[in-house]
Amino acid sequence: VTVTTFGRRILAVERGDTALMKFGLAVDVGTTSVVTTLLELESGEQLASVSSLNPQAVFGGDLMSRIAFAQFNPVNLRKLTTRILGLLNQHIEQVCREAGVLPKWVYKVVVVGNTCMHHLVLGIDPSHVGLAPYAPVMRHALVTTARELHLKTAPEAQVCFLPIVAGFVGADAVAVALATRMDAGDRLRCAVDIGTNGEVVLGSRARLLACSAPAGPALEGAQIRHGMRGALGAIDRVTVDDDVHVHTIGEAAALGICGSGLIDLLAGLLDAGVIDPTGLIQVDQRDALPGKLRDRVVMRGEERQVIVLRPGDHGAGREIVLTQDDVRQVQLAKGAIASGVIMLLHVAGLALDDLDELMLAGGFGNYISIASALRIGLIPPVSPAKVRYVGNAASLGAQLCLVSEAERAHAAEVARAIEHVSLAAHPDFEQIFVDAMNFPAR
Repeated sequence: VTVTTFGRRILAVERGDTALMKFGLAVDVGTTSVVTTLLELESGEQLASVSSLNPQAVFGGDLMSRIAFAQFNPVNLRKLTTRILGLLNQHIEQVCREAGVLPKWVYKVVVVGNTCMHHLVLGIDPSHVGLAPYAPVMRHALVTTARELHLKTAPEAQVCFLPIVAGFVGADAVAVALATRMDAGDRLRCAVDIGTNGEVVLGSRARLLACSAPAGPALEGAQIRHGMRGALGAIDRVTVDDDVHVHTIGEAAALGICGSGLIDLLAGLLDAGVIDPTGLIQVDQRDALPGKLRDRVVMRGEERQVIVLRPGDHGAGREIVLTQDDVRQVQLAKGAIASGVIMLLHVAGLALDDLDELMLAGGFGNYISIASALRIGLIPPVSPAKVRYVGNAASLGAQLCLVSEAERAHAAEVARAIEHVSLAAHPDFEQIFVDAMNFPAR
């Protein structure tokens, strides 16, 4: 007989020796994407991982639209919770099947996400998160069971939610700070978790500050005319000289453009003079451009466009364009992220030159060209040598807490140490944000 325990709690009693059959899930619930990773608890080995679009997006692409949908409406709240729990059960089935693991052997789950996603997974009304002073219903770490959430793991599996900082700065920011050991050294470091509800964490062992940088879903391909997530056929790399040249994921026929491709495209168009620092597509000055590039800059009705691909180019089955509104959506997104970094430095009384390292986090952040990110001002003007990719650090932090209870206890300490900065409440924020929306001049 094998008895599986968690602390003093008995999770399962099984016939025979199943002592080695101990698995766990790290779940990163983002506004746009959800990532679930299966680990072997003894060794920490990653066995399988799956990423999907958050199915709640049909009720709104950003946090505020989802909060508005659920606001003081138990029926709509239940719809949002049912959608996300349904996806998590699909993920559980998929990763277990890929790894040849029985779901009943999954005994621990660690969940991270921003404040709103955290509440919606638990079925907690997020209404007050969307109203000043933007207070979460609960902030502390929570442990419940899979049975209570209707997750299809071992019924008594422990589902651990990491603590929230404040406002929209959630457990994902805590996980990023934990994974990157921001509280452990003397160097001043900044982690930028790029996503729909982006978050910025700044500091060292002396002090940690964090803010929400609500970029919206544009950088993940949403709200862009021909945008898509980073999947097969997405344009992920673009160069611009006397023409536009693209690369697609899997070198497949082009279906649309994802965030990294969008950032490359804008950087190239800025360098070529197709877009000016205010973001305006220069239709009136197109005659000064090389012939092939000139022919791509068009005015259709009242809309300024850049033709990225024509039907048949790179296997595209339709024309793929960048519109003036697409440019504006990216400006809003990158303005939110860059101003978040600048504001935290401002609040800390520090200058950009004081920053020793800028870390790009998030599954999407890993694929961005640093040169392009700097060119469009997605991140403030630091030396490229100071910029480092850290991958999906929120998921990594969840994985650390999955395999180590000491790390989970440390996460609570990190959450308590982080000072929340409310950007909207700061008198300088509006001007800093407006300035950050413009593209850097060459």
